[in-house]
Amino acid sequence: MKRLRDCLLLILLCGTAPAFAEQPSQAVELSLFPDYRAQVQLADATESGSLTQAPPQSTIDAEVGEFREPLFTPNKMHQYLGFGSIALATLALLSPKEEEGPHSAFATGAAVLGGAAVASGLIVHGEDVGPSYGVWDPDNQHAVLATLGALGFIAAVAQGGEENHAVYGVAGYVAMAIGIRLNW
Repeated sequence: MKRLRDCLLLILLCGTAPAFAEQPSQAVELSLFPDYRAQVQLADATESGSLTQAPPQSTIDAEVGEFREPLFTPNKMHQYLGFGSIALATLALLSPKEEEGPHSAFATGAAVLGGAAVASGLIVHGEDVGPSYGVWDPDNQHAVLATLGALGFIAAVAQGGEENHAVYGVAGYVAMAIGIRLNW
């Protein structure tokens, strides 16, 4: 650890050597870290040989803001599609059961968003799932349950208003909700 510290110190000293060859009052820009630029003012040398400190300059050129995660990334879109499918399934569950009414529209939307969530999950996280990771891998469990949820939504919509469609819809809802909860 001491050797690493000594090497870093040597690199810093070598990097500042050209600054001492310049005129004493000239500002020198250090670029050790690309995101943070600082300027250092060298001390003024008087004729008597004493050093006086030059007035300080701004140490940071620009304000550094907090990190903000982008709203739209492939992973975020996968997440939004999954949340959207469960939200529409909740609305389908709560809406009146009329033919060609909001129940049917919400259920179709849940099936479409659920299928899109599964497809985007395979695209974005395809390398994270598979039989080589085992049954107890959380990513595998998430993928299997969410896929079963989307298939339940699709089966319920395909059944239409028939008697058994509610079983598929509720089973899909439970599977999708648990699958989403495993990761978020």
